[in-house]
Amino acid sequence: MAKSRKKTEGRKAELEKAARQAGRIAARAEKATRDAVERTKETSSMLIDFLIHPSHAAAALGKAVSAGQKQLTSGANEAVAVEKELRSRLDTLIDERLTAVLHGLGLPTGTDLQVLVDRVNALEAAEEKPARKPAAKPAKAAAKPAAKRAAKPAAKSVPATAKPAAKAAPKRAAKKPATPAK
Repeated sequence: MAKSRKKTEGRKAELEKAARQAGRIAARAEKATRDAVERTKETSSMLIDFLIHPSHAAAALGKAVSAGQKQLTSGANEAVAVEKELRSRLDTLIDERLTAVLHGLGLPTGTDLQVLVDRVNALEAAEEKPARKPAAKPAKAAAKPAAKRAAKPAAKSVPATAKPAAKAAPKRAAKKPATPAK
Protein backbone atom coordinates (compact mmCIF):
# COMPACT_ATOMS: atom_id res chain seq x y z
CA MET A 1 0.00 0.00 0.00
CA ALA A 2 2.85 2.35 0.63
CA LYS A 3 3.95 1.93 -2.95
CA SER A 4 0.52 2.76 -4.33
CA ARG A 5 0.34 5.92 -2.18
CA LYS A 6 3.70 7.06 -3.50
CA LYS A 7 2.57 6.41 -7.08
CA THR A 8 -0.66 8.32 -6.62
CA GLU A 9 1.09 11.21 -4.88
CA GLY A 10 3.67 11.35 -7.70
CA ARG A 11 0.96 11.28 -10.35
CA LYS A 12 -1.01 13.86 -8.44
CA ALA A 13 1.99 16.23 -8.45
CA GLU A 14 2.49 15.64 -12.15
CA LEU A 15 -1.17 16.31 -12.84
CA GLU A 16 -1.09 19.52 -10.79
CA LYS A 17 2.01 20.67 -12.65
CA ALA A 18 0.36 19.86 -16.01
CA ALA A 19 -2.79 21.70 -14.90
CA ARG A 20 -0.76 24.82 -14.02
CA GLN A 21 0.98 24.71 -17.41
CA ALA A 22 -2.39 24.25 -19.14
CA GLY A 23 -3.73 27.28 -17.23
CA ARG A 24 -0.77 29.41 -18.36
CA ILE A 25 -1.23 28.28 -21.95
CA ALA A 26 -4.94 29.06 -21.77
CA ALA A 27 -4.20 32.55 -20.39
CA ARG A 28 -1.76 33.25 -23.23
CA ALA A 29 -4.27 31.99 -25.79
CA GLU A 30 -6.99 34.18 -24.28
CA LYS A 31 -4.70 37.24 -24.42
CA ALA A 32 -3.73 36.51 -28.02
CA THR A 33 -7.42 36.11 -28.93
CA ARG A 34 -8.35 39.43 -27.30
CA ASP A 35 -5.49 41.19 -29.13
CA ALA A 36 -6.64 39.66 -32.42
CA VAL A 37 -10.22 40.82 -31.79
CA GLU A 38 -9.02 44.36 -31.05
CA ARG A 39 -6.92 44.44 -34.24
CA THR A 40 -9.87 43.12 -36.21
CA LYS A 41 -12.10 45.88 -34.80
CA GLU A 42 -9.54 48.54 -35.71
CA THR A 43 -9.07 47.12 -39.19
CA SER A 44 -12.81 46.85 -39.80
CA SER A 45 -13.39 50.43 -38.64
CA MET A 46 -10.63 51.61 -40.98
CA LEU A 47 -12.16 49.58 -43.82
CA ILE A 48 -15.60 51.07 -43.15
CA ASP A 49 -14.10 54.57 -43.08
CA PHE A 50 -12.38 53.84 -46.37
CA LEU A 51 -15.56 52.60 -47.99
CA ILE A 52 -17.71 55.44 -46.66
CA HIS A 53 -15.11 58.25 -46.98
CA PRO A 54 -12.48 57.21 -49.52
CA SER A 55 -11.00 60.72 -49.76
CA HIS A 56 -10.25 60.76 -46.03
CA ALA A 57 -8.53 57.40 -46.24
CA ALA A 58 -6.51 58.44 -49.29
CA ALA A 59 -5.44 61.67 -47.57
CA ALA A 60 -4.42 59.78 -44.43
CA LEU A 61 -2.50 57.28 -46.51
CA GLY A 62 -0.76 60.08 -48.43
CA LYS A 63 0.19 61.81 -45.19
CA ALA A 64 1.60 58.58 -43.80
CA VAL A 65 3.64 57.98 -46.95
CA SER A 66 5.04 61.54 -47.02
CA ALA A 67 5.88 61.35 -43.31
CA GLY A 68 7.70 58.08 -43.92
CA GLN A 69 9.63 59.62 -46.81
CA LYS A 70 10.64 62.61 -44.67
CA GLN A 71 11.84 60.32 -41.91
CA LEU A 72 13.86 58.25 -44.37
CA THR A 73 15.39 61.36 -45.93
CA SER A 74 16.32 62.92 -42.60
CA GLY A 75 17.69 59.59 -41.38
CA ALA A 76 19.80 59.23 -44.52
CA ASN A 77 21.12 62.80 -44.20
CA GLU A 78 21.95 62.21 -40.57
CA ALA A 79 23.73 58.96 -41.41
CA VAL A 80 25.80 60.73 -44.09
CA ALA A 81 26.76 63.49 -41.64
CA VAL A 82 27.79 60.97 -39.00
CA GLU A 83 29.79 59.02 -41.58
CA LYS A 84 31.65 62.18 -42.66
CA GLU A 85 32.42 63.07 -39.05
CA LEU A 86 33.71 59.58 -38.33
CA ARG A 87 35.91 59.64 -41.44
CA SER A 88 37.31 63.00 -40.38
CA ARG A 89 38.10 61.66 -36.92
CA LEU A 90 39.68 58.55 -38.40
CA ASP A 91 41.83 60.61 -40.79
CA THR A 92 42.98 62.82 -37.92
CA LEU A 93 43.78 59.81 -35.74
CA ILE A 94 45.75 58.13 -38.52
CA ASP A 95 47.69 61.33 -39.25
CA GLU A 96 48.56 61.78 -35.58
CA ARG A 97 49.70 58.17 -35.20
CA LEU A 98 51.72 58.26 -38.41
CA THR A 99 53.41 61.51 -37.36
CA ALA A 100 54.27 60.02 -33.97
CA VAL A 101 55.77 56.92 -35.59
CA LEU A 102 57.80 58.97 -38.09
CA HIS A 103 59.15 61.20 -35.31
CA GLY A 104 59.94 58.10 -33.27
CA LEU A 105 61.98 56.75 -36.17
CA GLY A 106 63.69 60.12 -36.66
CA LEU A 107 62.15 60.69 -40.11
CA PRO A 108 60.74 64.06 -41.18
CA THR A 109 57.05 64.37 -41.93
CA GLY A 110 55.49 66.15 -44.88
CA THR A 111 54.93 69.21 -42.71
CA ASP A 112 58.59 69.25 -41.65
CA LEU A 113 59.70 69.01 -45.29
CA GLN A 114 57.34 71.81 -46.31
CA VAL A 115 58.76 74.07 -43.59
CA LEU A 116 62.28 73.39 -44.90
CA VAL A 117 61.23 74.07 -48.50
CA ASP A 118 59.64 77.37 -47.42
CA ARG A 119 62.85 78.37 -45.59
CA VAL A 120 65.00 77.53 -48.62
CA ASN A 121 62.68 79.53 -50.89
CA ALA A 122 62.82 82.50 -48.51
CA LEU A 123 66.63 82.37 -48.39
CA GLU A 124 66.85 82.16 -52.19
CA ALA A 125 64.52 85.13 -52.52
CA ALA A 126 66.57 87.11 -50.00
CA GLU A 127 69.78 86.27 -51.90
CA GLU A 128 68.31 87.34 -55.25
CA LYS A 129 67.07 90.73 -54.02
CA PRO A 130 70.52 92.32 -53.26
CA ALA A 131 71.95 90.98 -56.54
CA ARG A 132 69.29 92.78 -58.57
CA LYS A 133 69.67 96.18 -56.88
CA PRO A 134 73.26 96.94 -58.04
CA ALA A 135 72.47 95.78 -61.57
CA ALA A 136 69.97 98.64 -61.84
CA LYS A 137 72.74 101.27 -61.19
CA PRO A 138 74.34 103.14 -64.10
CA ALA A 139 77.34 101.56 -65.86
CA LYS A 140 79.75 104.33 -64.73
CA ALA A 141 79.22 103.49 -61.07
CA ALA A 142 79.89 99.83 -61.77
CA ALA A 143 83.13 100.60 -63.66
CA LYS A 144 84.74 102.42 -60.72
CA PRO A 145 84.75 99.46 -58.26
CA ALA A 146 85.99 97.19 -61.04
CA ALA A 147 88.93 99.52 -61.68
CA LYS A 148 89.82 99.57 -57.98
CA ARG A 149 89.82 95.80 -57.84
CA ALA A 150 91.97 95.52 -60.95
CA ALA A 151 94.54 97.82 -59.37
CA LYS A 152 94.95 95.49 -56.39
CA PRO A 153 97.18 92.47 -56.96
CA ALA A 154 95.14 89.28 -56.56
CA ALA A 155 95.79 85.57 -56.91
CA LYS A 156 93.00 85.30 -59.47
CA SER A 157 92.47 87.80 -62.23
CA VAL A 158 89.03 89.36 -62.30
CA PRO A 159 87.71 90.19 -65.76
CA ALA A 160 86.55 93.78 -66.20
CA THR A 161 83.18 92.60 -67.50
CA ALA A 162 82.25 90.81 -64.25
CA LYS A 163 79.44 92.42 -62.31
CA PRO A 164 80.65 93.89 -59.01
CA ALA A 165 77.35 93.09 -57.29
CA ALA A 166 77.86 89.38 -57.89
CA LYS A 167 81.25 89.53 -56.16
CA ALA A 168 80.10 91.73 -53.29
CA ALA A 169 77.35 89.38 -52.12
CA PRO A 170 79.65 86.34 -51.48
CA LYS A 171 82.16 88.48 -49.52
CA ARG A 172 79.46 89.70 -47.15
CA ALA A 173 78.29 86.15 -46.65
CA ALA A 174 81.86 85.00 -45.93
CA LYS A 175 82.41 87.68 -43.28
CA LYS A 176 79.18 87.13 -41.45
CA PRO A 177 77.74 83.57 -41.09
CA ALA A 178 74.05 83.39 -41.88
CA THR A 179 71.72 82.58 -38.98
CA PRO A 180 68.87 80.13 -39.67
CA ALA A 181 65.40 81.69 -39.66
CA LYS A 182 62.98 80.35 -37.10
